Formats: sequence, C-alpha cells, structure tokens
Amino acid sequence: MESPQGPRPVPPAVSVVVRTKDRPELLREALGSLAAQTFRDFEVVVVNDSDTPLGSGDLDVGGLRVRLVSPGPPHGRARAANAGVDAAVGTWIAYLDDDDLFLPDHIETLVGTLEGQDRFQAAYTATLIVHHVFEEDGTYRETGREPVFECPFDLERLIFSNTIPLLCLMHRRSLFLEVGRFDEAFDLYEDWDFLIRLSRLTRIERIEKVTTLYRTRDDTTNATSVSPWRGEISERAREALFRKHWKLHTPRAEMALVNLHEDEVVAWSHREAAVRQSLVQSEQELEASRRSLAERDHLLADQRRRLADVESALERERGDRAAERERARLDRERWEAERTELSAALERVREERDRLDATVTQMTNSLAWRLFTPWWKLRAFLEKKP
Repeated sequence: MESPQGPRPVPPAVSVVVRTKDRPELLREALGSLAAQTFRDFEVVVVNDSDTPLGSGDLDVGGLRVRLVSPGPPHGRARAANAGVDAAVGTWIAYLDDDDLFLPDHIETLVGTLEGQDRFQAAYTATLIVHHVFEEDGTYRETGREPVFECPFDLERLIFSNTIPLLCLMHRRSLFLEVGRFDEAFDLYEDWDFLIRLSRLTRIERIEKVTTLYRTRDDTTNATSVSPWRGEISERAREALFRKHWKLHTPRAEMALVNLHEDEVVAWSHREAAVRQSLVQSEQELEASRRSLAERDHLLADQRRRLADVESALERERGDRAAERERARLDRERWEAERTELSAALERVREERDRLDATVTQMTNSLAWRLFTPWWKLRAFLEKKP
C-alpha cells in the first residue's frame, strides 16, 4: 500500500560517491564525465570535505541528479567516503574523486559485468595515469599517459601491493555494512585497507578494459606528489596498514609476495628486451631515414641545379625582352617626333592655302578684276578663232 505522501521513488541502480575539497574547477570536470555516461540510472553523491561551501553552479552540470553532503569537521578522505556511502541509496556503489574522470562507458561496463550473476559482488576496470604539469598561466598541461596495474587480481598479493584504484571499483552497497566502514584512522591508503577487507568477503572481478583516467599533477594539489610511494608519509601509512592486517601475512601470502617480485623481475626483463628490440628497430629506422635523407639531399641538389639553369634562362629572356622594349620605346619616340613634324608641316600647308584662297578672293572681288574680265574673255575668244 502506498504511503499518504505518495509512492516512494525507485532508487537508482548506482550511486557514485564524489569526494571533493576546494577544487571546484576540477569538480565540474569530474561531474562532466558523469554527465557523459552511456548508462543513465545513477545518482551522484557529492561529499564536500571542506569548510568552504559549494555554490549551486558547481553542481549544476549536464542535468545530473546530484545530492550534496557536507559532513563538516573533522575532515578526512576516509570520513568523506563514509559520509558518501551512508547517503547513497543505489544498489551498487562507485567512487570518483574530483580530480579524476570516468570515460563514457565506465558505469555501463561495470553494471553489465556485475548484474545477472552471483559469483562476485565487486568488480574493477583498468585505468590510465594521466600526467600533468602546472604552467605559469595557472593551467595544467598534459605530458603523457600510461597504463598501470596490468597484472591480474591476486587475493594474497593485495596484502602487499594495491593494484585496484578506488576510482575503478564498483561493489554492492550491502557489502559496506558487512565489510565495515572506511577506517578513519587512515587518511592515506584508506581505500587499500577497505579493499583488503572487501576481498575477504567476495571475489573482485577484473575487467581488462580502460574506462577511467587517474590524473596526477606535479604540484601540492595531488596526493601522489605530496605523498610519494617511498616518502615518509607513505611509509608510515603502509606500516600501519601492514600492522593492522598482519594476521593475513601467512606462508601463502609470503609466497604470493615472492611470486610478485619474481613476476616483476620477469616483467622488467621482458620490458628491457622489448626496449632493446625497440632501440635496435629505432636504429635501423634511423639509418633508413639517414639514407632516405641523403637521397633527398641528392635530389634536392639536382633540383637546385635545374632551378639555377631555369633562372639563368629566365634572366637571359628577361634581358632580351628588356632590349626589345628599349628598341620599341626608341622607335615609338622617333615615330612620335616624325608625326609631330608632319603635323607641323601640314599645318603650314593649310595656312598657305588659306592665304592663297584669301588672295584669290580679294582679287576676284576687286574693281579692276570686274572691269578687265570681259576684255580678257573677248581677247581669249578672238585668239582662238582661225
């Protein structure tokens, strides 16, 4: 029967716990990677492990279903993880810190592996470490990516070496109560401690597919750089972890540790051989490149000689054309002078003609011309008669 307030909302299949502390820009990027997921039946539980409140704009990304949890002091990574899982209502729990990213098929891949079977209740995918350096303009520049933790899951090896990034893990929420909460005595390797305990209750299935990006930075905003593996803080945390789980250091676990070291030696040997082979191949490719470059230099020199010949011919052609243009210019100037002279002569002839015409007109219009013209005509007549 429904309650007076109406039916209860159906819980999502997955709850993603996002821990964040004073990095709103990175948080928005992490939430953006959640908004791009192909699997959509999930909620986001953002745990603000800071005294500085988050604004609504920091959480309003891509229409995500986000709930904000602010546990308040004392702060800590383990306490933030516990607060997030406590608030989660999904069947499955996934984890994403604010400086890491899910690839679009991350949740879909894990849910597809976990649901519909009862052989295991936890699984994890592969990741790539993405290295960043801090630039002078205040931005981070990516310098490279590399795969990590490519070895298969080993229950005993997990005691000595954590090869499961919490970023890649998904487990059934009900296991959280059985396993026990994240140990708040740890502010480093709290996830490793949780995984050791989780592995005692269920097999953790490894999925050989990269679905996450584990981002590191070279400044003080990254735990990897602040607490390196062989650093003092890391050593103290590992010692405390080993002391807590010392009872698990059985002969079988010790054998797993030896096997781990042997596998690493073999892996390094294979890598060294691969590097040497790569170097040999690179030398061969370099030599081939040198030969190819020498051939190109020879072709280039030949082309340069041909180009010089062409340029020389063009220069001669330009000289010949310049000479022709000069001759044409001189001819044009001579013709212009002759035309000017002819025009002047023609003008003089016209003037002489006009003068003569005026003289004739003056003569024919004179009195003498009128008086003597009949006499001249009669005389000319008489002279013609026989």
